[in-house]
Amino acid sequence: MMRSHRSRILVGAGAAVGLVALGLVVGWRWQADWRQLWSGVLSVFASPEAFRVWVAGFGAWAPAIFFLVVAAQVIVAPIPGSIFPPVGAVAFGPWAGLALLMGGMLLGSACVFALTRRWGRPLAVRLVGETTFDRYARIVSANGGLWLFLIYLLPLLPDDAVSAVAGLSRISFRRFLLLSALGRLPGSALAVFASAHLLAAPLWVWLVAALAIAVGMALALRYHDALEAWLLRRASQPT
Repeated sequence: MMRSHRSRILVGAGAAVGLVALGLVVGWRWQADWRQLWSGVLSVFASPEAFRVWVAGFGAWAPAIFFLVVAAQVIVAPIPGSIFPPVGAVAFGPWAGLALLMGGMLLGSACVFALTRRWGRPLAVRLVGETTFDRYARIVSANGGLWLFLIYLLPLLPDDAVSAVAGLSRISFRRFLLLSALGRLPGSALAVFASAHLLAAPLWVWLVAALAIAVGMALALRYHDALEAWLLRRASQPT
């Protein structure tokens, strides 16, 4: 009974986050023309600086707006997640930015988990696609959640999508939330604090950081398929 009650709370929270996010988008500067509205939304998320200015425009509500947009991104996923760490670091400072980022991601993940646990495979497939669902369905509960933790920890793997698949597994909500938090924390902290320290760095540090990021992204893209195949193969092996 307690688990059912908790699921209803999280489903309600997910619906609330979605409605708030939708209201923010629809009400963005009260645009009447849908084409102007869509171009306005795209301009908000065109760069971290544009998004930071938009968030800052809410004044005292800026932390709550940032938190809700991060949560909504996990649920509906049309916004690049890489935009949030630098915005959080610049707008709120590294510690508050990290707290808001992690809180938003965990709320979004919890809502997706509860929604798919409540409405089952059809919703999970609609959220992540049948190919992704079939690929990751067997991984989320393998070895007590170890491989689920690795998906959250390693870059360029579909961690938001796996939150939906996890809702159909036998993993408990508490364990899922713990693995999600532990797996996401190192990368999120690195991104937030790196962004904060880069602000005061000289130009040559920016150039080195940009080069390192470019090399890292190239390597991640180059070995993404091999990493994913290894992860899926190892997870499917009996223990």
